[in-house]
Amino acid sequence: MGICGSKNEGSGSHQPPSHPSAAQQQGHGTRQRTYAQNGTSGGVSSAVSALPENIRQLYNQVCPTHPDHQLVERDVVPLLTMRDPNNVNYKYTYLYKVDDTQHVGTDIKRTYAYASRIPLDALKKKREEFWGKNRLIEETCIQASPATWQALKFACENDDLAAILPVLHAAGIKLLNKTIQMSYDDRNFRYDLPIFVINDPSSFIESKEVTEFESKNVKVHRYSNSR
Repeated sequence: MGICGSKNEGSGSHQPPSHPSAAQQQGHGTRQRTYAQNGTSGGVSSAVSALPENIRQLYNQVCPTHPDHQLVERDVVPLLTMRDPNNVNYKYTYLYKVDDTQHVGTDIKRTYAYASRIPLDALKKKREEFWGKNRLIEETCIQASPATWQALKFACENDDLAAILPVLHAAGIKLLNKTIQMSYDDRNFRYDLPIFVINDPSSFIESKEVTEFESKNVKVHRYSNSR
C-alpha cells in the first residue's frame, strides 16, 4: 500500500503508486525511512470506550489496525517526532516553540504542547490562512476533494468525538497512529497537520497593541513625574 506525500504546505514523505498521476507527482516531498518511537499517539481512552457502539465502530474504521495500515504507520509515523527534521512543525518555528516533553489535547487531538511566539489572536489568523491555502490547493488539484480539508478542519475545531468521527469517516480519512496530525484519504494522499491548528498554545505573548499602549503610558508617567 503506497501513500503519496503530504497534501499541505509542510514537509512529508512520498511513496508513489505503480502508475502515479501527474497530480500525485507534483509537490509531495521525498520519501523518508526512519523507525523512531513516536510519543504522540492518541491511543484508546476511556472517552472512546464510553462512546456508543456505532461510534466505536467508526473509530475502528477511522483508526484501523489491519496489516496494510500498520505497514504505512511503520514507514511514516516517525515523522511525528521532533527528532525527525522532516516533522511538519519545523516549518512553523517562527510561530511557536514545541515542547516535546509535554502533551495537550486528548484522544485523536493529543499533540505536543507548544508556546506561541505571537499573540493568540494573530495565531488564530495564521490558522485561517493555513486552512484557506490548503483548501485552494485541494480545489485546484486534478483529483480534488475539498471535503477532505473540510473534514480535517472540522475535526481540529471540535472536541466531540461522536461528532468528529462520522465526518472523518464520510470523507474517507484514516488516521495514522490514532492522531489527527497525520492521515491519508481513499486516494492514498497523506495529510500532515501542524499542531497549532489542532490545539491552543500552552502560553503566548501579549498583544503588541497592548504592549505599545502600556509602554506609552510608562513614558507619559515618567515625564509627568520629572516635572
